[in-house]
Amino acid sequence: MNKRIVKNNIKSTLFFSCSVIFSTVFFVGYLALKNECWDIENEVASLQKSKNQYQNKIKSLKRQRDLLIRSAEHIAIQDYGFIVPDPEPLVIIMDDEK
Repeated sequence: MNKRIVKNNIKSTLFFSCSVIFSTVFFVGYLALKNECWDIENEVASLQKSKNQYQNKIKSLKRQRDLLIRSAEHIAIQDYGFIVPDPEPLVIIMDDEK
């Protein structure tokens, strides 16, 4: 009877130890994955913010370019009599009945 109790105690102890070890490994793995997910989300948010800043800078530079072109055209009109024609659409009429 004594050997049987010892055998049951060893099985119970091993089961408890394995349960604690696997639970701990699962919990640590879960926390590590969650932390990595948060880091990636923060990095994505940072990259999105950076992208928006670059897009705003591009829009600002395009506006400055357009203003410079307009001012150059205005100076050319005043000083040199430069005429800026309005763009006309290119229309092609295809008449098959001729």
